[in-house]
Amino acid sequence: MNVEAIRKAMSERGFSQARLARRLGVNRSTVNRWLTGERTLDPSAAATVATLLGVELGDAPTHEPTVRTVRELRQRVADLEAAFEERSAECERLRREMADLSARHEALRAGITRLAELGR
Repeated sequence: MNVEAIRKAMSERGFSQARLARRLGVNRSTVNRWLTGERTLDPSAAATVATLLGVELGDAPTHEPTVRTVRELRQRVADLEAAFEERSAECERLRREMADLSARHEALRAGITRLAELGR
């Protein structure tokens, strides 16, 4: 994706983000996300941008996944899976601790009941 070529063409042709957005029928924030790399254009919008700005279609950001994006997504999935495993292990530890505390509570309750009966 060559965002700089698109920015340069926008500047040369007097296109603000708002004007380009109006011509494409999208919000200005959508154009901003394209220009910051936060979002990509669908193929038909990329063709329209290329035509409006006179840039090569290869300069327009499209939905084609990049190796970097796929790599980042895989890393994010791995990070989330690791966090899930940590949380699951913590939940299991807390369940065991709760069961142990419940057993102790019942033992103490039984002991107090026995003491109360002896004291009568």
